[in-house]
Amino acid sequence: MNDFFNNNNNDFEIIDFPDDNMKPRKKQRNSKMIMAGFLAAVFIISVVGFGSFALKDYLAQYINTENGSSMGDANDGIKDGAGGDVSLELASKPSNENVKPDENGRYTTEGVADLVKPSVVGVVTYKQAPILQELGAGSGIIMTADGYIITNEHVVSGANAVKVVLSDDKEYEAEIIGSDVKTDLAVLKINAKNLTPAAFGSSSQTKVGEDVVAIGNPAGLSGSVTKGIVSELNREVATESGYGLKSIQTDAAINPGNSGGALVNMFGQVIGINSSKYVGTGYEGIGFAIAIDEAKPILDHLINYGYVKDRVKIGISYTEITETTAKMYGLKAGLYVQTIDEEAQVASSGLKEYDIITHIDGVNMTSASLISGVLDGKKPGDKITLTVYRKSITGTEQTLKINVVLSEDKGE
Repeated sequence: MNDFFNNNNNDFEIIDFPDDNMKPRKKQRNSKMIMAGFLAAVFIISVVGFGSFALKDYLAQYINTENGSSMGDANDGIKDGAGGDVSLELASKPSNENVKPDENGRYTTEGVADLVKPSVVGVVTYKQAPILQELGAGSGIIMTADGYIITNEHVVSGANAVKVVLSDDKEYEAEIIGSDVKTDLAVLKINAKNLTPAAFGSSSQTKVGEDVVAIGNPAGLSGSVTKGIVSELNREVATESGYGLKSIQTDAAINPGNSGGALVNMFGQVIGINSSKYVGTGYEGIGFAIAIDEAKPILDHLINYGYVKDRVKIGISYTEITETTAKMYGLKAGLYVQTIDEEAQVASSGLKEYDIITHIDGVNMTSASLISGVLDGKKPGDKITLTVYRKSITGTEQTLKINVVLSEDKGE
């Protein structure tokens, strides 16, 4: 185009028109001069008009030639892509092998997804009523190449049949190897080989603020990937049984259906099992995953025994009474006994409903989280001593010492 404007043989001459402010000559022109002027103006207008059309046509042809296309009908190339050379061109994405980590061993989000998505499955449960009907759905994590799969207990609770759907849409009937209500963990087994197991990392090495990725099947949308950070560690999230699980809090989106899926660090390691989301008016971005270090011994027992072997329980359900609440109602702070398991040995110990346990083996029960520390290392059949505050309906107050034999907690 520049060559055109720089051509020394230009066809068009720049014409200087008279200044509008110039005063008309007072000398009277004769009719011949007037006619000559009129013809000259017509000639100039014709030349300029023709030149403008030629310039426009030349430029259009030049531009389209440079772009590798030619002028044609306005609808060319629109009718099913036929009959024209003009079309939308899509460029290939630059080559980027995301599965390779950086020099520190970290992957991109795409790399984490590529690595871990094949290890996350869908879990669909059914109930017999009177024929098999779908009960619910969740997620799972492939633990071994021969078909052991981790999920949440509440995902498979009440199911008469379980189906596992792999990332390639292959389906398998699954057997529930073991489940534990107390920790909300379960293990499934499918008859398959050469599966892609996930890599597991220690959650004890996780840092607050660290990037994480959640992978699961929210609302049945298989293989969904969300990203966030670790908001906090060692959050005690109580299950339905009242047991406080040490969990990882994250703002990565975790919705119904994500339960049993993977929380993954940027090294491609599963560090948590997505378990729940705190749902309430005005709350968003608060999700929890069971820390893998917390889950490992439970999962090992479920695989080997079908339940958590040698874990102990007192055999009660309770509500924590804080110091403030105790002062408000004229009570003692501690654990308010709500129910007693009639099949546990505590039922014959003399402990009663509505008692308040203030101490266990001398440890002041200022928080329910202290129970696990007291029971740690004990076995079924071991004894503990409860210090109990009892207030009768007549207002009589007693402080009692009650010995309790611990029962085995199979997580039922």
